[in-house]
Amino acid sequence: MTHPPFTPKTSTKPLKTPTTEFERFVYIVSHDLNEPLRMMTSFLDLINKKHGANLPEEARTYMGYCIENADKMKSMIRALVDYSRVGRNSEDITKIVLGDLMEDLFEMYSGDLELSNASVNYDNLPTVQAQPGLIIDLFKILFQNAFENKRADILQINITSKPLGAFHEFCMEDNGKGIKSVYLDSVCEIFRKADKSTSNIGAGLAIAKAIIEKFGGELRIESEENKGTKVYFTLPT
Repeated sequence: MTHPPFTPKTSTKPLKTPTTEFERFVYIVSHDLNEPLRMMTSFLDLINKKHGANLPEEARTYMGYCIENADKMKSMIRALVDYSRVGRNSEDITKIVLGDLMEDLFEMYSGDLELSNASVNYDNLPTVQAQPGLIIDLFKILFQNAFENKRADILQINITSKPLGAFHEFCMEDNGKGIKSVYLDSVCEIFRKADKSTSNIGAGLAIAKAIIEKFGGELRIESEENKGTKVYFTLPT
């Protein structure tokens, strides 16, 4: 699937205010739902420890399903909070030297890079104007996405950039599993994922898209199953 190139913009969108009904809803849900979930999993663990040996195998299996789905709901709540934090981030917008940021990320992900047998290449990444915390989150998400979708061979990640009016266009390309074309239009929606067999909940790319759009940029994905993925995005200069 191909997409038209980005159209350069002359200004970024105004930052969203942190007082939307959605953000308040997420805040309330995250606090009000987490406590009963925590209590439920605690009691299930307690039952398993005290009576698990005496329960029929079928009952133990059902308890395992309950605990697994409660943990999944906790992860979904955390993802909703992270998603809402994009709009609520109040850091100052400043110049970010992406080359320096990349070095910090390599140090942070040294273990993952070694385990994934990964090779990462980039040259002369530019300076952008954004909120540092969110840009760190953005690249962490993109790296994690590549790690989770690697194939058995060496994971290769290439990051390139080029000027595009008041923006820089970036491309983060990997040689991983790729994405089936049927999922390309929805993979950046919250809780939608391309590989149903993975344990992730499908929130990373939705958060990445929200971060990029907060600064007036755009995100698009080109991918083909078993032929890797290219994530294109723009950030202001």
